[in-house]
Amino acid sequence: MNNFLKLRLQTNQRLFALLIGLAMVGAHLLKVYGLSVKQHVAFTPYTAWLSMDFSGTSALMLLFYLLLPIIASLSASTVFLEDKRNHLICYGLLNFSRKKYFSMLFLKTFLTGAVVVALPLIIDLIGCFLLLPNLKPDPLINVNLGIYEGSGDLFPHLFYAHPLIYALVNIAISFVFAGLFVTFALASSFYIKNKMVILLLPFCLQLLSIAINSFVLKNVAFSPFGFLPEAITTYDKSFLAMLLYGLILFLITLFLYVRGVKKNEAF
Repeated sequence: MNNFLKLRLQTNQRLFALLIGLAMVGAHLLKVYGLSVKQHVAFTPYTAWLSMDFSGTSALMLLFYLLLPIIASLSASTVFLEDKRNHLICYGLLNFSRKKYFSMLFLKTFLTGAVVVALPLIIDLIGCFLLLPNLKPDPLINVNLGIYEGSGDLFPHLFYAHPLIYALVNIAISFVFAGLFVTFALASSFYIKNKMVILLLPFCLQLLSIAINSFVLKNVAFSPFGFLPEAITTYDKSFLAMLLYGLILFLITLFLYVRGVKKNEAF
């Protein structure tokens, strides 16, 4: 079962999605290399890597987190639709139980989308360590970051005390939300036949979240674009808002997926 789904998920789409993320990381590391020659104490891996990028105003950082749902969705969201069209799903269900097939499809799709997003972030962080001195951020030197007690950041103390853990937590959160986006698109493929619509649906959800954040919930970041980057790009961050967003997205995805599996009992 694992080998079957592994082969199905090794697609050009997944490679293309990964290349998009790596291209942005490559461009970002070139920028970091240019700054590394200045040897300024303000430039460290923790303040320079893609999720922070000195002040949160970097076009590359904003672009990466804006397109994160598309990168995740491109990796694996249309695998069910493709298997249904080319009848590979029949092979899967002949060799495995329905419950095992669809459970593993959900899990493998989640992990594929999550890894495709998290891997470029990990590579970027490692690249910054290779180019910049491993110095902890300083509240005075790095005051431009806007991270301090009461600043609206989730864990300001952790950022200055244990910045590597802070960065890894950020990557883990991005990992989870990338997985949620791609499985949301996968669940929608049970109802939508247009491949392009399926791929863009998570991005549309991102834009809707940004619109809600801009016009309705103006006091706290309620979109992944606002709460996933380490830098404060829009509004104050709230762990409760982030948890609520993730939980709602997961429950909607689970409902659509389970209903979609039942809807396709003919296979």
